[in-house]
Amino acid sequence: MTDLAAMLGERSSLTKAQIDTLMLHLQVSRGDFSLSEALSKRKGRPNQRGTHYRIVNQGKVNLVRGIFTVALAIRLGLFKQEEVARFLDAISRVPLEIGDDADDVMSLLDVLARRLVML
Repeated sequence: MTDLAAMLGERSSLTKAQIDTLMLHLQVSRGDFSLSEALSKRKGRPNQRGTHYRIVNQGKVNLVRGIFTVALAIRLGLFKQEEVARFLDAISRVPLEIGDDADDVMSLLDVLARRLVML
């Protein structure tokens, strides 16, 4: 099986470390486990508390910048808001585990994303 989130992550401006750390931090925020447990669960070598928060902050900054990038593109007429909404709706309908169709699904999403840009 192929994970949709991993494939989208490869195309995002977030680093793998930021994605992993943000997901762990979200689980800590929900009370799934403690920060100490999250630090030890990180793939590779465990993070220190300060490193964890630095990576979380960098990821949040990148997410906010991405939101403002989309907002700017809409205001400049580079994207149509309705098309962005349709694209996000299409992604939300794709199962998280996409299996053998992963390449085809991502090719379709790539085409849809490129078509958003009005240039």
